[in-house]
Amino acid sequence: MKLLSWLASALCWCQLSRHAAAKASTPSDLCLPSCQNFVRGLPFRDSESSPAATPQLCVSRLAIISVYLCLEIYCDKAASEPELAILNDTCVAAGGAGIPPLSIISNYTAGDIERLQHVDVGDEIPRGQPLTEPAVPSFALYKSWLDTLDAVGYVNRQHYAYGTAMILFWLAVVAFGAMARITSLALRCLGNSSRRCTPNSWLKRHLVLPATFGYKSATAARLGTIPPRIQTLTLLAFALINLFFSMHGYRIVPVNLYFPTRTRQILRYVSDRTGIISFANFPIVWLFGMRNNVAIWLTGWDFGTYNNFHRWVARISTAQAVVHSIGYTVLVFHDGGWEYYVAWWTHQMYWVAGQVATVAMCALVACSIYWLRRRRYELFLVTHICLSIIVLVAMLGHVSIFNGEYDALFWVPVVIWLCDRALRVLRIVLFNPGVTPTTAAATYNPATNMVRLEIPCRSRALKIKPGTHFYLSLLDHGRAWESHPFTVASVTSPGAKTPCEQLPLLDTDRAEAEEQDRGGGAGGAERRARLVTFLIRPFDGFTARLGQLAAAEWPRPASLRVTVDGPYGHGLPLHLFDRVVFVVGGSGVVVPLSYMKALAEAGGTRSVQLHWAVREAAFAAELVSADMAEAAAQTSFDFSVDLYLSAETAGGAAGGTDTPMPGRVARHCGRPGVREIVLSASEAAGSLAVVVCGPAQMADDARSAVVQALGRDDCLCHVDYFEEKFRW
Repeated sequence: MKLLSWLASALCWCQLSRHAAAKASTPSDLCLPSCQNFVRGLPFRDSESSPAATPQLCVSRLAIISVYLCLEIYCDKAASEPELAILNDTCVAAGGAGIPPLSIISNYTAGDIERLQHVDVGDEIPRGQPLTEPAVPSFALYKSWLDTLDAVGYVNRQHYAYGTAMILFWLAVVAFGAMARITSLALRCLGNSSRRCTPNSWLKRHLVLPATFGYKSATAARLGTIPPRIQTLTLLAFALINLFFSMHGYRIVPVNLYFPTRTRQILRYVSDRTGIISFANFPIVWLFGMRNNVAIWLTGWDFGTYNNFHRWVARISTAQAVVHSIGYTVLVFHDGGWEYYVAWWTHQMYWVAGQVATVAMCALVACSIYWLRRRRYELFLVTHICLSIIVLVAMLGHVSIFNGEYDALFWVPVVIWLCDRALRVLRIVLFNPGVTPTTAAATYNPATNMVRLEIPCRSRALKIKPGTHFYLSLLDHGRAWESHPFTVASVTSPGAKTPCEQLPLLDTDRAEAEEQDRGGGAGGAERRARLVTFLIRPFDGFTARLGQLAAAEWPRPASLRVTVDGPYGHGLPLHLFDRVVFVVGGSGVVVPLSYMKALAEAGGTRSVQLHWAVREAAFAAELVSADMAEAAAQTSFDFSVDLYLSAETAGGAAGGTDTPMPGRVARHCGRPGVREIVLSASEAAGSLAVVVCGPAQMADDARSAVVQALGRDDCLCHVDYFEEKFRW
């Protein structure tokens, strides 16, 4: 709720920060300001000795009479009375006696006014020759001020409206996602999921599921991955809106007394617009980058979707910040050249803060390239956090000259970040409510090249749904601040034997183990807790260190202190489908393992197929004989397993996969034919869920096959595609 309230406050800033932004100005609204601006630069004899901080109209009788005469000539005086009352209050607050009434000019005749000095556009009154009587503006000067204020007011209103539009765009996207989620769940619960809906199939085939261009979606291109088509279209719409709003909504006038030339008007307006829109995007950038994201809860979209949005909104915001900075740099150079430009760096701290923010934003984008995120994630994370702090602090300094008008756009990201951290701590505490650190059992078998991590969950109230993931941190090495996400493979009831416990123990440990089996000792409490199991393949970085710690104690499980932050994510509604096809690779088998028990308990699924590509035959044998056999024994549906082994390990796997289990276990040599598997499954009537968790090519093959199946005239079933992240 705090996140929503602070987002609402950001909208309030955009809409209500200035009363002038609430409605368009009319000529009568601008008449008094035009007359006031006319006298602002004129020297009057009776104001020479007044304090510089005191408004001229509060101390100069000649100046206020000049304004009144301007109102008499060009304006409706009655319409200006409310603003004159405000001016009077300002003068009283400044320590004066207020301004004289309008009746002070009642003795001025038309002839008297005609004899006064008339100031025209471009006229300059020397400071050494102050005016000793009132002055009046020419019509050309009055009209120039009227046009100037009208143009500037219009552009400022567009600034605020377009800044608001950035947040409203994403609110609309999230609202659409939430409605689509509710509608989809309602249709499935009503039993309509088994019937093919032509409009829905068309949307899935052409917008929701396909890759943006051709084939690649999960597979990395040169500069990174390309989001699915629906995400790309959303981001393209946002980018085009940003581009349009950065170019539209300006009023260029022939005579602008603030910005004299057309070039200067364009530079100033575009620079202000891009700066405001860039800053208005900050709450969205921070919200979409958090684990605890209210938009994820509402739409059910995965973290990867919002991570794509986070990156691209940040890139667009950075591009606008660059345009903003370049525009103002050109303006400063145009006014005074190098010397004047250097003076801004030494005398204007808000200028320095703005330039620092722009440079830091560019560095953030540069340090977030795909290669660095994949190969040096820890370095990416540290630089990301440090540079983000620099950007926020620098932006607060940059907008300090506006007296708090833009501060909400600083505080909203700060509060979002603090709420995210507070919720992370709360999740860690809920997983392990006690004061004793959470101790995990990690087993690494060189033959399987897999770490089995079993963590006791002491909270009975915590619901761990299939397909959810946790962020794990190791406290037993020098990088305890690192946390990485892993999908739950299974949750074991208290007291049940796990594969780790079935490993042979050393003789010296048997007595201790027997005591723990009876509930005594320190391990008794752990045995009364549920065990959450993760299957983790060591690659590099965090997982490599985890593998080393577990391998050091082989064949015994290594005892590791961990923090567990979660669960995150949403379970897939697979129980609403008649048939489920899992296509997984390597450690991606945790996804079907996670759902087996839930599918068996729901009872609505008739058939489950598991197609698993695995390199290590020992890993396949262990999982089939232990985890999978136990899970499959509880199922009431038709369950089949197809193992796809590499050529060099297929021969040695024969003995390991002959373990009896319900259903059929078939062994194949080579990679699975993903396209053929999906197309074959889609030929039967009913509803079909295709779930993929594997290498990028496998995911893209499955996505492409589902799109192809949706386009077939002989496809009678309702097909849905779900992609679980194989590597984060």
